[in-house]
Amino acid sequence: MRILSLAVIIVLLGAVAAFSGQPRVMLTPLSMTVGGDIKSLQDGGSFEISSNMFIKKEPKSFYVNDESFIIRVRITNYGPEEFGFNGAEYLTKEEWVISSPYFVVDLGKPRCEEDDDLGLGKEEEAKICPPIKIEVEPLSRRSGKDVDLYFNFTEKIQHGKLDLKIGLKAPDARGADEDGVIWADPLKLDIDPWPVRSFMKVWEEKTGWANMRKDMRENQRTGLIKRRYLTGELMIEENYRNGTLNGTRKFYYKNGVAQEEAEFLDDELHGERFLFQSNKELERFEIYRYGELLGAVRFTPFEIEREKQKKIHSLRARVEKELNPPEEESDQSEGTPAPSPSTDMTTGATPHTKDASAAPAGNPVPPTGQNPAVPVLPE
Repeated sequence: MRILSLAVIIVLLGAVAAFSGQPRVMLTPLSMTVGGDIKSLQDGGSFEISSNMFIKKEPKSFYVNDESFIIRVRITNYGPEEFGFNGAEYLTKEEWVISSPYFVVDLGKPRCEEDDDLGLGKEEEAKICPPIKIEVEPLSRRSGKDVDLYFNFTEKIQHGKLDLKIGLKAPDARGADEDGVIWADPLKLDIDPWPVRSFMKVWEEKTGWANMRKDMRENQRTGLIKRRYLTGELMIEENYRNGTLNGTRKFYYKNGVAQEEAEFLDDELHGERFLFQSNKELERFEIYRYGELLGAVRFTPFEIEREKQKKIHSLRARVEKELNPPEEESDQSEGTPAPSPSTDMTTGATPHTKDASAAPAGNPVPPTGQNPAVPVLPE
């Protein structure tokens, strides 16, 4: 019996020693920033005295009247061993877990919007948004690090009281659950209805536009589709033929001035592209061929219209010379049959086609700067 007891004690001492060697990591929400207002999340403890007894307090609700907010969290190591953030030199949003489907979290404001502006249905055409990273060093005993977490609504957001738990992936730390996550104490948020309605209106508009593009592509439709600002002004016009962008695509400012006019052929920039400021001043001119930029020129606010047209003409002439070198003309003068009409990328004639099937006879791609003769689909 003594031997058995001694064996049990040895096993327990070994387990305690192994357990005590792990870093003990805690997450503590410190503050919340909503619309520029900073609110403390420290309510003085989890218990209160009532009738000479300690009872657990109900978590305090924090009012949220914006679709985005910031929560500052402190990561503290109370264990004897240093906490090395799983060996990582940087923290990204992938190390964080939230219990609520109503929010998404990141470590800063997005540097760009993950949106396929061209609507090409190709992943490689979408903007590439590099992940936001925070450099970290191992935490020694009793040391900590504050991290700002940026929260945004998702399409599942609801108004009213919602629970939110924030977790950090730390499988080697004491207190981690079976999934290797350290959790902070839960927060109760009181979401105002107004930002929810505003967010859902924007989300539904974006979803409707994405579905419209998807329908044009999947059903190989031909026609013109339009997107409007929430206030009703025209935002985008896109021409499709057999499910691909063909002809002119236009972006507009809210004041009705064209922001961009570009020519497409089978989902590729092909022809001339004009970029304008909101005061109608031409800012940049580009020439493309099957998605490849052949030349571009930028204009200053001080250039008059005649100078701008001179630069455009010069670029067109240079590109035309590169596409049709002089030796081709000499071949024709020696009796070589002249080639069939092709795209004049610089003068606005019928654009190039990759092959005979790209622009069948009787259905040519429209000239640069003009809308194709296609039916207008209902908005």
